[in-house]
Amino acid sequence: MTQENERDIEKQEKIKISERFNNIGWGLFIVMIGIIWLVPDELIPDGTFLIGVGVILLGMSLVKHLSGLRSYGATIFLGILALAFGLGDLLGIDVPLIPILLVIWGLSIIFNLFKKKHNS
Repeated sequence: MTQENERDIEKQEKIKISERFNNIGWGLFIVMIGIIWLVPDELIPDGTFLIGVGVILLGMSLVKHLSGLRSYGATIFLGILALAFGLGDLLGIDVPLIPILLVIWGLSIIFNLFKKKHNS
């Protein structure tokens, strides 16, 4: 077997594993929605849905990263954003959208610069 064939097989395996993780994430998301709908509204704290979305997105990104798979910045960004807004709702804090977006955007620029420098 040539190196090119081995790389193709390895790439296909990574795609299958990534798809499996994505399906697990969607399954968790659907289960979370079902549980939230089953429990009376007065028992569900404010922000529960967004906290759940944030935890699922960030958790799946972490699992992919630890498995050597690509973790997308947009998923991490949305996970942080959902978690921040969910925690804000839970704690009764009005979370300022624009400043948070600017901080995350700036940090992503800095992170990408260090990432590029490290890969060079």
